[in-house]
Amino acid sequence: MIRIVVTALLANEAIEQLNAIPEFEVGFHPGAALAGLGGEMREAEALVCADSRELNRRALAQAPELRLVVVCGGAAAVPAAAAKRGVEVRRSDGGLSTIALLKDFFNA
Repeated sequence: MIRIVVTALLANEAIEQLNAIPEFEVGFHPGAALAGLGGEMREAEALVCADSRELNRRALAQAPELRLVVVCGGAAAVPAAAAKRGVEVRRSDGGLSTIALLKDFFNA
């Protein structure tokens, strides 16, 4: 199972489609700050968020398995801490392109 944490506000259709992918185990926490998701982030391989600026060294330390961040809307700036650790950061419109990015990255 590929653990995905979602803090971005996604469209209902995108949520339904994410839940329908058997390879994905998805935790939805719309609007939550990464700092408050320590246990949830520990096993996450992907994060879907609204802003990549939260990805500092402290947040990444909570997510040792993190490989991909999908930023919904706005600029998908790659924070220095993510780049240093090799975490890939991609941008999405927050809808179905989010699912396409996740499926493509994990070959699901």
